[in-house]
Amino acid sequence: MNRAAALDYLQGEYAEIAVETGLEQSPLLKAYNTAIDQSLRGLGVAESDLGTADTTSAQVTGYLALLDFYALTRFNRIFALRMNVNISGSVQAEQSQMLTMGRVTLDFLEPGWAGDPSWGGMW
Repeated sequence: MNRAAALDYLQGEYAEIAVETGLEQSPLLKAYNTAIDQSLRGLGVAESDLGTADTTSAQVTGYLALLDFYALTRFNRIFALRMNVNISGSVQAEQSQMLTMGRVTLDFLEPGWAGDPSWGGMW
């Protein structure tokens, strides 16, 4: 899997969430490229090779797990600042449901799911 395929995956998988952020295309592309770089680092790719690295067939499942984790981490930071506010008699505020759902997903997708046996997670 190359960078273009990883970017296509992220843009397709998280299209609805990206719309919810209200971000323009340029910041989204930067966030996706950061997630791609972080994922490749997680697979042990050298810093100098990040721009041109392709993963092997054996690495694809781990790569996708890392892409999901880092993309959702970025979205989680955006939604962490959002609050649902209700003003009917008294003011009530609570964290956005998007943050709560994103946190549950992130807990499930800790980097150990990428299959790295040296990481103390699932493997």
